[in-house]
Formats: sequence, C-alpha cells, structure tokens
Amino acid sequence: MNPIISNDFKIKFDGQPQQIDANVLISSLIHTTDIVQEVNRYLNTGKKIEIKVKALEKGSFLVHIELLETAIDTLKNLFTKENIEVAAGIITIVSGLIGLKKF
Repeated sequence: MNPIISNDFKIKFDGQPQQIDANVLISSLIHTTDIVQEVNRYLNTGKKIEIKVKALEKGSFLVHIELLETAIDTLKNLFTKENIEVAAGIITIVSGLIGLKKF
C-alpha cells in the first residue's frame, strides 16, 4: 500500500477578521516560496517546483483589495492650518466663557 503524500498546504494568518496587510501577505508568500525552493535544492531532487495559489472559489481568481487610511495619515490631516485655527478659536471662546463665569 502506498502512503498518501499531500502536495499542498495552507498558511493561516491570525489577526483582523477577513483581512491581512498586503505587504505581510506578499512577503510571507515570497519567503514561503523561497523556503520551498531551497529545500528542493538541498534535497537535490533535480525537479522544478512550481508554487501556485489556489482560488477560494471555482472560476476567476479574485483578489479583493481594500485601501485604508492609517492613523498617522489621519493625524496629518487633523493638524492642518485651518483645523488649528478653528481649534484655537474654540479654545479662546471657551476660555473666555470660563473667565466670564469666574468673574
């Protein structure tokens, strides 16, 4: 009886549900393919190994990409000249009202 040898495996990423940073995914796939190729060279099989990513569903291979603004970009947009002027105006008015109440 011949043992069943699997020629595929899955990589699981824990983290945010249903998404992963594109750089993490791409880097992980590149490093995984490098490791497989190095092991193949080490074992001196003489065979070329092609590494394929299977589609989740039958049909076209769909990659859903979502673009997200990071907190740093949000903070950069928060501290614009106009926003600082508005904040300064609000602080001035609130300070004046507090001063008036104390008086």
